[in-house]
Amino acid sequence: METIDNENKVAIIIAIENYIKPPTGRVLPRVQHAKDDAILMKDVFIENMDVKPNNIYEYINEQATKTTLENDIPYHLGNLNENDCLYFYYVGHGCFSNGANRITAYDSNSFNIYDTTISIDDLIFKPLLKSFCKKNLIFLDACSENIKEIVSSRGIIDSLDFNEFKKFTDLHQYSGVFCSSSPGEKSYHSNILKNGIWTWYLANALKGKAHEAIERNNIITNISLQNYLSYEVPKYIIEKKEFIASQNPFASFQSKNSFLILELPIGEDEDDYSFEVNYDKAQLVSLENFSIKSASWFEKRKGHFVPDYYNSNTSSFIQGNEFSNIKEEIQQIYAKTKTILNLKRKQVLKKVSAEGCTIDNEFFRYEMIVDQDSDDPSQYFYYRTLQLRKNLNQYPTGFDDIFPNKFNEILFSYSGELDFDDLVDKLEDYETENGGNLIDDEEGGIVEYTISNGLKLRVDFNNNSISFFPNSSPGCISLIESFAEKYIELGGIQKYLLE
Repeated sequence: METIDNENKVAIIIAIENYIKPPTGRVLPRVQHAKDDAILMKDVFIENMDVKPNNIYEYINEQATKTTLENDIPYHLGNLNENDCLYFYYVGHGCFSNGANRITAYDSNSFNIYDTTISIDDLIFKPLLKSFCKKNLIFLDACSENIKEIVSSRGIIDSLDFNEFKKFTDLHQYSGVFCSSSPGEKSYHSNILKNGIWTWYLANALKGKAHEAIERNNIITNISLQNYLSYEVPKYIIEKKEFIASQNPFASFQSKNSFLILELPIGEDEDDYSFEVNYDKAQLVSLENFSIKSASWFEKRKGHFVPDYYNSNTSSFIQGNEFSNIKEEIQQIYAKTKTILNLKRKQVLKKVSAEGCTIDNEFFRYEMIVDQDSDDPSQYFYYRTLQLRKNLNQYPTGFDDIFPNKFNEILFSYSGELDFDDLVDKLEDYETENGGNLIDDEEGGIVEYTISNGLKLRVDFNNNSISFFPNSSPGCISLIESFAEKYIELGGIQKYLLE
């Protein structure tokens, strides 16, 4: 795992709540609580991320003109060295226009959105690649949905393109881009929290107040942070019902690469971080792998070849060729969701893109991702997850018919400390007494144990998760009920995990 040493830390904060009224065109909409978000994140950077106040560069409202940002930001980034760590936070409107992701400035104009906004690549990515700085975290609380309605030509802008982010983060082990929402979604504020919802949960995690974002007793990694945000933000929107909406945070970093973001102090409340399995956040998982060479769209005569390493261009190529299948599956699930659960269109939030698809409603959240396999670059995968949001007795007969693919894994996250050596020692004793098959891979961070009834347990120390694999793949409800029955047989293992 990559770690942060005691390097020099620099933070840049850009927050635009109110935009200037232009001579032509309509003023861009206000971003409510953006200034409060900037104040909150500045406090987090100083108090929790150890950034010295004189190493924080702030641009709030009228300070964040296009000219000022284009002059100042590349200059600050160009002065970073290899021992520096950058935290970049932006809250305001963002969009994709003329082939590039862009953020707005205080004086951006809806009449000429392209020439009055700033390319993220030119402002941040290119200067960072030219600098010596190799450690950077970029937090973007931005979306295009709130400005699409008022630009003079609606077709000129689109949602942020995450492929641009992937190309950047693929270049460094310690680079992460965290976005408040997925393509086509708005980024919402809350009048209850008095902040942007995503920013509030981001700050809550970095303050060390969210045990679900903490690994191994006192550390926050890129993976644990994104897992926390991906769960808590949509959950808040659904439960609080300030509005009917969907917001699913996105993050880009090297595939399966875990790096340290923050190490929290362990004080008198150390017991608060004791090991705990989050059973109320179970996910059903389906993973299917396919050979690129065997895909229907693979044609050697067209110059196609089997890749021997993962890269974003191959990933985009696979997603583009599979997109018709992706859309068909999501539409099928959407239609059956409305019929079987008796829901109206506005009660089922569907988001479809080549990078990933989601369906959200009061009963469940479904997500599907298609990508190249970083462990075996000659293959690609379909990764589907289902998170139930009600008690099992509240689901109607036929609920399982909504989903065309069977799920074969139940995944739980855990918080607190779980020691690899201690777990293996205890499971070896259990194996001696009860039989079964134990596999431990310390370098890979995986422990697997299969008991006699075919139920397999996997503990993944890389992402703080515990998975159970039954020896059959029944429907969603049956899978959970079957797990509940068979889990009783894991009494000894359960004790070893929890004591």
